[in-house]
Amino acid sequence: MSIDLAVGWTYVHEFFGTVVYLSHLLFVRFFSAIQLAYRYLNQTAKIPPGYGRVCNILFKRKRVLHEMAWNSDFVTVHASFEPLDSLLNGYWSLYCLDKTHAILVKLPKPVVEYQSKDYPFMFAPLFRETIRVAYVTIDDFVAYCAKLNNKPQPRTVFFTNTPRCGSTILVQMLCHKNVSVCYGEPPCLMNLSLGMDNGYYTQGVNILNKSSQQLLRI
Repeated sequence: MSIDLAVGWTYVHEFFGTVVYLSHLLFVRFFSAIQLAYRYLNQTAKIPPGYGRVCNILFKRKRVLHEMAWNSDFVTVHASFEPLDSLLNGYWSLYCLDKTHAILVKLPKPVVEYQSKDYPFMFAPLFRETIRVAYVTIDDFVAYCAKLNNKPQPRTVFFTNTPRCGSTILVQMLCHKNVSVCYGEPPCLMNLSLGMDNGYYTQGVNILNKSSQQLLRI
């Protein structure tokens, strides 16, 4: 009887969590529509070329922390437009991409401090510790990252992993201060990989992948 009750409670808990998360998604869509209408009235709906839309976070929510990073993880309100040079620096990291925007998050510490030695899964602190969110058009994002090729780029090793393959331990072993920088499972690359596998990204994914890796190497 106790086992049956435990299993039953698990289903109830999961069902309730799913209902709450679906309610969150509906609210995000409704709130986004209201914000868009307000921005049109205030002539702030379009992001100026070379700028990003910086937003304050009202609240954040994911059904499960390990789920794919997505633009609905944060409910935000417009704060200001800021030049890309001021956004793509040591405190901002790429969180995810959709078909129109690159979503960046500002962290309380420099991004380089979120290496695999202390944070085996980079997507966790990028969600939990984010203090602001910025939206950059895909075209501006790709163009800006292309300019990074004009600067010396560090040699980079990029490898995929599978469950129980030991990749977390391997990356932690390679992490040495002032010698190498190692990130474990950046959410933007997971976002691209799962999005391509599910048919969300149908073209241009190679360009987005290249741009994402260029930004991670800053």
